[in-house]
Amino acid sequence: AVTEPLGSLSHLQSITTAWGWFSRWPDHMSGDPTLATAAKGENIMDSVIPKIAAAIKTIREDETMEKIQQDYFRQSESLFNP
Repeated sequence: AVTEPLGSLSHLQSITTAWGWFSRWPDHMSGDPTLATAAKGENIMDSVIPKIAAAIKTIREDETMEKIQQDYFRQSESLFNP
């Protein structure tokens, strides 16, 4: 039995998903939206877009996730169809 994280996807650690966001912010927002301005939005986008592009590149180049998924489905199948 595994008692510590395997770290198989540690190379994807900077990538978050909507599930993680929702678990922290179930109202789908953080902070006071009345303080937003177009300039603040542009600054955020200028900061975020390169990170999203890098995340997409990392995901496209990844060869580990599919292998983990295949192992998972193979093991799951053997549980229900011995």
